[in-house]
Amino acid sequence: MSCLKEKAVILVHGYGYDKNEWGNFFVVLSDILQKQGFCVYRFDFKQTTITDEIKQLDKIIKKMKEKHDSVFLAGMSTGALVSILSKESVTFKILMFPVINAEKTFRALVDTKHDVSIEWLEDCKQYNIHGSKLEQCFLFYSDKDEYIEKRDYESIVCNKLLLKSWSHGPSNKKQMNELGELVASKLESF
Repeated sequence: MSCLKEKAVILVHGYGYDKNEWGNFFVVLSDILQKQGFCVYRFDFKQTTITDEIKQLDKIIKKMKEKHDSVFLAGMSTGALVSILSKESVTFKILMFPVINAEKTFRALVDTKHDVSIEWLEDCKQYNIHGSKLEQCFLFYSDKDEYIEKRDYESIVCNKLLLKSWSHGPSNKKQMNELGELVASKLESF
């Protein structure tokens, strides 16, 4: 199936994952969005710092805006935070389980023996969107997220949907399809 030239969605993966995201969720999401006529772009960050990822994403957005009338972002976890912090304007942003306070989240990962570089941790100190008012976006979050507290999600002012009893993203094929359909339904109106 071919995509509509005017509509492109850039999928922005989270820390420690690649363009396919956990469990190949972005492969599932790509299929759903392509069936709706969207051109879908997945890519791998050169993960050095959040600041570097923001710059990488901004370059990709600029290129996509040259080819498409409408450019959307769909970010997962740290990819959602990077999407929020992007300096390039886009039509709309889908935020799936975004990191709200980068330093708090990644310090907790270090405490649980995850491998996080000192450079990444230092860079995280400047990225805290707690209490932010976000325009042109929709946020999906959970009450059972093991990384982000529900109250941190709820501090963000924007349209959002609570996915009850989910963890930090879809944890099985059924949830991947459900979230994919929800994302597609939000983007259909554009």
